[in-house]
Amino acid sequence: MAAKLAVDLAASELANEALGLGLDTEKMLGTLAGLESENPTQGLAQRAHEAFMEYVAEHADRFESPTVGSEVGKVLRDDRGEIEAVLVLPEPFKRLMRELGFESPLNVLDSWRRTELLVHDKEKYTVKRKLNDVTVRVHCVLATPPGPKRPSGSSPVRSPSPTRPRKIFPG
Repeated sequence: MAAKLAVDLAASELANEALGLGLDTEKMLGTLAGLESENPTQGLAQRAHEAFMEYVAEHADRFESPTVGSEVGKVLRDDRGEIEAVLVLPEPFKRLMRELGFESPLNVLDSWRRTELLVHDKEKYTVKRKLNDVTVRVHCVLATPPGPKRPSGSSPVRSPSPTRPRKIFPG
């Protein structure tokens, strides 16, 4: 977003100087920033993600048990011990999102997919993972959006392809 605003501001300042228009570029920047922050998809994605990650932190026992069985899912950690992603079975995910106040889990998944917080197979909201020696479809929710934070190739979850992650579990 900052890059877009910087380009818009630079272009408006150049046009203002070259044509002598007398534009208030600071006011324009404030308006553009306000419009960007009002993006409803971004707002839903962020609110739902914050609520979800808080739930994971508060109920870690439901996600970090040695087996998934009747539990909600599994937390994946990077080599530093930080949460990289959370695998959640689809039905418990729906119940959890409704419990957190999001009536349409599908809208949440769609917003996460568009904001790259969800690792998924092409045209799906899930990926296949082997849990308890059984391959199942799970929602793979990233703890942080992709970005320059990690060097490329250092993640056990993310891959060069935005829709196809590397294998997380052997087998």
